[in-house]
Amino acid sequence: MNSLKKDARRLKSVPPEYRASVYAKMEQEKRSQQDAKSRELLASLRATLKGLKEELRKACMECAQVDLISKISACEKAIKKSPKPTRKWSPTLPGSFESGQKR
Repeated sequence: MNSLKKDARRLKSVPPEYRASVYAKMEQEKRSQQDAKSRELLASLRATLKGLKEELRKACMECAQVDLISKISACEKAIKKSPKPTRKWSPTLPGSFESGQKR
């Protein structure tokens, strides 16, 4: 990433159409880092949810169950609202005849 920033600084005297590939690569790396962070967050939320559900099965007091149920619902809402990883655009649709898959 640092080398790309250095390359971007060196390219200030170069016409913009040649700089575009360097900036595109920087954006791609930035997005991939953000996707990795969101995947880690989502995995930790799912692990927390699984642990809370296990505790709910083992809990015998009603006050503990109510508290766990509220924590579970909050965790489920956070999972639903978590950012989805960006997908790479493709000119062919996954089920189209141009994708090279034979039936």
